[in-house]
Amino acid sequence: MARIGARRTAVLGAGIAGLLMSGAAHAQMPTEAAEINRCLCMQREISQLSAEMSAKMAALRRADRRVAALSARLRRERPTLDVNNPAAVEHFKVLLAERDSAWKDSVGPVWRAANDAVARYNARVREYDDSCAHRLFDSVLMRQIAATLTCPAPGYAPSPAYTPAPGYAPYPPSGPPEPEYPPAPPYPGPR
Repeated sequence: MARIGARRTAVLGAGIAGLLMSGAAHAQMPTEAAEINRCLCMQREISQLSAEMSAKMAALRRADRRVAALSARLRRERPTLDVNNPAAVEHFKVLLAERDSAWKDSVGPVWRAANDAVARYNARVREYDDSCAHRLFDSVLMRQIAATLTCPAPGYAPSPAYTPAPGYAPYPPSGPPEPEYPPAPPYPGPR
């Protein structure tokens, strides 16, 4: 009889544990949905950043090709330059100035824009790898969320550590922060 009681207790305990676990799974569902949404939005943003990075890198390659073409033209024209012809010298100076300007662009703003785009892309991919890659999500829930995906505007997403109170969403911010004023000087009169 004691043996049957132990079995019933074990079965009852397993049943209660199963009920508690299924309750925990249902309670976890909104969190999982939020995580799936966040990861899918990160994938979308990575795709956008990839397109931006590709465009900036293409602009950099065009700038480099332009510098190379102008440098090659200068190398071809230099040996045949008639230094006694002021028009030819002026033409060469204009070509040299054009090449120098193209070079400054390729190592200045064009390079900086490409470098910044690569840095933004790499940072977002690193963040995605750290928080979303290699995670297993419910595939049915993932398809449902992907079908109606809504993502926050770039720059307005709350940080993963931030959890707003229910019904309160401070994003996007309502405006610039209020300036902090220094404390008023002490009143100079009698006390």
